[in-house]
Amino acid sequence: MKKIIINGFFAKGNCGDEAILHTWYERLSPEYRIIASIDSDIFMKPETFNKNKIYNSIELIQNRRVDIFCRDDIDAYIIGGGGLGLGFGIEQWIHAAARNKKLFYLGTIVHDEFLIGRD
Repeated sequence: MKKIIINGFFAKGNCGDEAILHTWYERLSPEYRIIASIDSDIFMKPETFNKNKIYNSIELIQNRRVDIFCRDDIDAYIIGGGGLGLGFGIEQWIHAAARNKKLFYLGTIVHDEFLIGRD
């Protein structure tokens, strides 16, 4: 089964990012195994995120890991979440691109400037 790596602000208790990960898992898991790329500091403290059942259903890697893109079973790399900067996940992005993996950048944010003066 092909695998997709999803990098985001996961496992930190942010309900929006956790909801995004849950949604992708529900949509993609029938066809792909999901790997979440999470912050190295969080990765070393599993007690901080093991309460969320989703993390028992997916594989986890540290977000600085790039060797995984050499594997043939990795089909795509997704950076996603809310308001992620362009540098977020760039090291993994470069390695995924160099190995011709499918790439997706999916972020959402509503800036204050958009809301000013609107009811």
